[in-house]
Amino acid sequence: MRKQGSLLVVLIAACVALIAGCTPAASPTTTTVAPDRCAARGPNVDLHSCDLSGADLTNANLTFANLRFANLTGADLTDAVLTDADLRSADMTNATLTSANLTFANLRFATLTGANLTDAVLTDADLRSADMTNATLTSANLSFAIMRSTNLGGADMTGAVLTDSDLASADMTNATLTNANLTFAIMRFTNLSGADLTGAVLTDADLRSANLTNATLTSATLTNAIWSFTTCPNGVVQDTECPRTAAG
Repeated sequence: MRKQGSLLVVLIAACVALIAGCTPAASPTTTTVAPDRCAARGPNVDLHSCDLSGADLTNANLTFANLRFANLTGADLTDAVLTDADLRSADMTNATLTSANLTFANLRFATLTGANLTDAVLTDADLRSADMTNATLTSANLSFAIMRSTNLGGADMTGAVLTDSDLASADMTNATLTNANLTFAIMRFTNLSGADLTGAVLTDADLRSANLTNATLTSATLTNAIWSFTTCPNGVVQDTECPRTAAG
């Protein structure tokens, strides 16, 4: 019985070895690597959620590009074309957008703190609830832009064009608006406390319920501006034209 059992074990082992030898070797698999979506450039590209921090995008044509939630911190977008681009919730902290074209761009909830938008074109752009704290917008064109509840605290908007812009409920605390053009601008409930509006043009501007505490309106043009429940530079709430400074 022992011999028969030993023989059976030997036979089983031989069969296993034979089967293993007959099994074909596994062929190597080929993995196809998809192209890097975030390296794409040009109109209509999909760059949503891409990390483009510090990227050189000077003169890039990103018309109709999808840049939602993209990280563009410190990126250089000088002279870039971003017309009709979707930049909702994009992070452009300290980005350079000098002379960039953002006409009709959607920048709702975007972060542009410290960004340089000197001479940028943002006509008809949607900037609702964007954070533009301490941004530089010198000589930028923001005519017809929608900037409701936008944070523009400390922003430099010297010489900016804001004609027909909607700045209702925006925070413009300590903003510099020297020689800015705010003709027909809507600034209802806008916080302009401490803002410098020296030489600014506010013809037909809507300043109802605006807060101008400690703001400077020296040499500002206030023709046909609308005043109602407006907090003047001297802290007095009135329905008539405010004095130009806190001192009256």
